[in-house]
Amino acid sequence: MTELIQILETSTLTGLMTGVIGLAGVLLGTYLQNIFNKKQNQMELKRDVLRRFLGFRWQLTLGHSHPDGQFFTALNEILVVFAKDTEVNDELTIFHQAVMNNNFQPKLLQPLAEAMAKSADVPYDGWNKNLFEIPFTPPNDNNPKSRKS
Repeated sequence: MTELIQILETSTLTGLMTGVIGLAGVLLGTYLQNIFNKKQNQMELKRDVLRRFLGFRWQLTLGHSHPDGQFFTALNEILVVFAKDTEVNDELTIFHQAVMNNNFQPKLLQPLAEAMAKSADVPYDGWNKNLFEIPFTPPNDNNPKSRKS
C-alpha cells in the first residue's frame, strides 16, 4: 500500500512539474512573441514615415503649394516614431533650424533620410544624390525646374 501511495505521489508530482514547465514555456513564448511583434510594428512605423517623407518631398519644390501637407505630417511624426534614435533627432534638429531660419536647402534632406533609413534597417548606400535633391514633380508653370512635355 505504501508503494502505491509513493507511486501516486511521484506520478502526481511529475504531472504537476510537467504542467508547470509547460505553462512556463507557453508564457515565455508569448512574452518573446510580444517583444518580436512590438519591434516589427516599430520598424513598420519607421518605414512608413520614411516612405512618406521621401515620397512627398516634391512638395518642397518651387511653385508647389502644399495642398495636403503629407510631407510636413511625416516630418512631424519623426519626433514620435524615431524618438529613441539620437542620430535621427540630431539631423531633424539641423533640418528644423535651417527651415526656421529660411535657409532650407534640398541637400539637408539626405542626411536626415539616411539616418531614418539606417534606423529603419532600409539600405540607402545606392541613393543617387542628384535624384534625391531634385525629386520628380508634377508639371507646374510656376516651377522653373519642371519639365514641359
